[in-house]
Amino acid sequence: MAGGMVPLTSFSPDSDPLTPGVIVDGNDFVPTLVGFRTLPDLLRYTQPLPNRCRGAAAITFADGVQWIVAGCCDDSGANVSLNTVKATDLNVTTPPQWNTEALVDRTFVGRWRFDVWQNPNAVQIEQEIIAVDGVTAPLFTTRGILESGVANPWKLLPGDPPIASHVAASDFYLFLVGERQADLTLNAVLPIQSNRWWASSDSHKWNLAITASTISVSARLGQTSGPITALLALRSTMIAYKTNATYIGNLQQPPLVWIFNEASRQTGAQGQEGVLAIRDTHNFVGPDDFFTLDGFAINPIPNSLRRWFTQRVSRVGRQSVYARFDQDRSLAFMHYATIDAPDHTVPNEWIVLNFVTGQWAVGQLNIQVTLRQPIQCGNDTCSGLINEDGTLCAYGHDGLRTQPGAYLITGDLGDRRMMYETQPIRPAFTVLNGAPTLTPLTTYVSGKAYTAGPTSVLTQDGWFQMQSMARLQRMKLTADADVEIANLDVPMAPMGDT
Repeated sequence: MAGGMVPLTSFSPDSDPLTPGVIVDGNDFVPTLVGFRTLPDLLRYTQPLPNRCRGAAAITFADGVQWIVAGCCDDSGANVSLNTVKATDLNVTTPPQWNTEALVDRTFVGRWRFDVWQNPNAVQIEQEIIAVDGVTAPLFTTRGILESGVANPWKLLPGDPPIASHVAASDFYLFLVGERQADLTLNAVLPIQSNRWWASSDSHKWNLAITASTISVSARLGQTSGPITALLALRSTMIAYKTNATYIGNLQQPPLVWIFNEASRQTGAQGQEGVLAIRDTHNFVGPDDFFTLDGFAINPIPNSLRRWFTQRVSRVGRQSVYARFDQDRSLAFMHYATIDAPDHTVPNEWIVLNFVTGQWAVGQLNIQVTLRQPIQCGNDTCSGLINEDGTLCAYGHDGLRTQPGAYLITGDLGDRRMMYETQPIRPAFTVLNGAPTLTPLTTYVSGKAYTAGPTSVLTQDGWFQMQSMARLQRMKLTADADVEIANLDVPMAPMGDT
């Protein structure tokens, strides 16, 4: 693109960098209805967890009261704990401590998963939080137990349930994925991986019986290879994923009760935490692209970063994607570990999709896990995550940014043959705070490394006063405060074929 008005469109590393408006790199700028805006500061709402977090959830009970739960252990499987904090106690000024129950040490590292459930026929029984980690029998607690302040609120789930890696609640049934202890060999590898699902209308009865009061059933998804990797309700159905297959489960009359039909034999979800339920669809990282399931068909999500993502993330990294949805900003974040990360299960980077505009962005952040459910932060509803230091964090209001480090890099301006000189550049800011800067990155040969030129500070009359000459030039915009930008006006004068 040979200069002029440069609209900022989307992070598109798979596109030709000369495509007008593409963004080739960035951090802490996210797409909006206008253009791109810096994220606000990441606020800490709790004290650190006692060990590395292996899964967390925000559980909201029927009366709107919310508790945050998180499972922890060290890298050897020891120092296992379940931790809770009430949402009304979350505070940025005086972050609360977690309520911690130490559990029996394991020799395997499990990934904790949670859901809330209430037996439909038991009117007087409280809703339960069900917790599974694929290593030992499922646990449960209730809001009443949590609020009583007892030292050990978590109890073994009765009724002989399987050792479960996944838990999900649907219409009238609680689902688990796993195997019974008695069916495991002595040297079974944990955490459990299985293609067997279980469904019970009573979370305390798993005896595989159909009676007048309780139905408990189980079956295997053996038509395709591999274990179940994700399990999540979609409206009145239950969706079971494998890495290369997807099944849609529908409630039937006994004796079958639940029937799972194939939606795909080629496309599936790589991990539970990488599936987001947004606007009655599932959106997930597949084996070779990003997909959405509307309950009937699977379709790719439009993007220009599939090849880049495939080369940047390993197989383990794909399985360890942690997704979250920022509902106020219509942003779906996917956190993952890059292929050069020391631990491919610890995310250090993110991509984000604006569900309204279809635009993408990229950024860097070291975290432990995300929470797929929104958390109640005072009067706000936030998208939460467990930061690298083990604290529960969420981004604040737009405008509350005080940290440097946000930047965008445009695609190439100029021509692969002609030399061009940039002249003073006028950015189209819609929100402007702090002291943004612009730095030209130049190269004379397409595909070669870029060299940074002198950095320009925005003048009082709204210009970046710079002159830079090369065949190809990219512009790096940096911000240290709240900024939103729609486009750049980049005058460029041809200087001949030299």
